[in-house]
Formats: sequence, C-alpha cells, structure tokens
Amino acid sequence: MNAALIRLPATGGFTAPTVEEMHLPPFFALGTFEFGKQTLLILLSVVLIAGFFMWAIRRNALVPSKSQYLAESGYGFVRNHLGRDIIGEKEFRPYVPLLFTFFFFILVNNLFGSIPVLQLPTLSHAGSAYVLAGIAYVTWAARRSSRPATPSARRSDLPSRSSLPPYVPSRPCPPGSAARATSPTRSATSRPGTPTCAARSS
Repeated sequence: MNAALIRLPATGGFTAPTVEEMHLPPFFALGTFEFGKQTLLILLSVVLIAGFFMWAIRRNALVPSKSQYLAESGYGFVRNHLGRDIIGEKEFRPYVPLLFTFFFFILVNNLFGSIPVLQLPTLSHAGSAYVLAGIAYVTWAARRSSRPATPSARRSDLPSRSSLPPYVPSRPCPPGSAARATSPTRSATSRPGTPTCAARSS
C-alpha cells in the first residue's frame, strides 16, 4: 500500500470518531428521550406496513385482487416457510403473528437504507436488535410456561431418534455406564449402530 495513503497529519494525529458522532442529531428531546430520524422511520414503517395490509384486505374477496394476492402471498411465505418448515407442524401456529410482524418490520426498515433521501437502515442501531430479541424471548418463554407440565410435553422437548446421527444416543447414559453401539441381533427395536447404555468396565 502506498505510504502516502496512510500518512497521518503532521499535527494532531488521527482522532477516532466518538460514539456521539455515529448518531444523527435528534429533532427534539423530551427529557432523556430523543426523537430523531431513526425513530421517525420506525414509526413510518409501522404506518406503511399496517396501511398496506389493511388496504389490501379491505374487501376480503374470494377471488383476490392483485393487492390482496400480494398480501396473502407474503403471509403464506412467512407462515409456511418461516413458521411451519422451521418450527414444525405441531408448534408453529402460535408464533405466526410474531414471525409475520418481525419479517415485514425488519424488511421495510432495512429497505429504508436503499431509498434516496431516507438512506438509513433503522435497525442498524444495536438497541433495535436487543428489543426484538427481548420480545421474541418473552413470547417464547410465555408460550412454554403456559403448556401443561405433562410427561408427553416434557418428552416433546427432546429430539426424536430420527433427527439424531446414528452415533448419538437419544438420551444421556446414567453415571457408571457408557454408550455402546447395538448389533443387528442384540435388539429387534433398535437399528444397527444405534448407541445404547452399557455398564462401564473397570
């Protein structure tokens, strides 16, 4: 690299930008709350998303219009590909509203960074990610705590045998034993190579 490109000024040296310089000045402040461009764009995204979907489904026709078809396609993508395919057929339905809201909220706010004049991805601020992560965790924890603590519910938290590699036991072995692969004649219910617990030899 050319030394002239990285040469520091003769006086003063290099001064790193401060945290305050990384944020735009607010429009106004109410105590410790500052209302700036990022806050304005977040509110604008909520208005745009809510307005579009309310306008698209205003008729709720059996034969959808172009706007209704676009809105239903977006909902179907989130429901089927982000909900059912990732969370699972039995558990995804309660999380669809949250996934739907998060998906379009993040999408629109990231697109703001490519629009002239706006040119600010509002979720680039770390606080936005912390808030979304907190909402997701509280929703998940509330959903899990509302489930009855039955043996079947506890078993559903464990991975199924088919989702594990053949060398991983489905349940941990008790103390004093070790995992041992089964043979075809050892057990009629376990496939060859499936680990089972056996007494550890001294």
